[in-house]
Amino acid sequence: MDVFVWDRSFSTGLEAMDDQHRGLIDIFNELHRTLFDINLPADRRDVTMRRSFDRLMAYARAQFADEEALMQSCGLDERHQFVHRRQHEQCIRNLRELWSDRDTLADPASRLMGFLASWIGLHLLGVDQSMVRQMRLIEEQVPAKEAYDRETNMSEKGLRSILNM
Repeated sequence: MDVFVWDRSFSTGLEAMDDQHRGLIDIFNELHRTLFDINLPADRRDVTMRRSFDRLMAYARAQFADEEALMQSCGLDERHQFVHRRQHEQCIRNLRELWSDRDTLADPASRLMGFLASWIGLHLLGVDQSMVRQMRLIEEQVPAKEAYDRETNMSEKGLRSILNM
């Protein structure tokens, strides 16, 4: 059974980005099945986990590079680009740390999957959606600074609502 299922809320309307995001969800679900399949022998689990993790890291590097190139080519405000790039860097750093510490962590599978679930929720549904909305405003000739400021005000209201829950 898949933990994450692609639906319209993940869609950005940009086919290439949506395809990449679907790929991340597929990798997440594969990794989840591997980590929590009690019938999978330990030796096969280790090999399958390594393959899934390697796919996840390759995905992250390629997808993040594509997003960063897209932000640059669209002329997004540098403030958004800076925060977005830092989140990508932090994601890679956190994944590497979780992976390298997996033998010493209490319940490493849950920690890794919890991190990924949070990342998918907050980044794909938050930061990436914000990026696309800003790109659309820029296409409509709204200056990048104004597009960022509008989005920041809107995002802060949404974030406050989530935190209040």
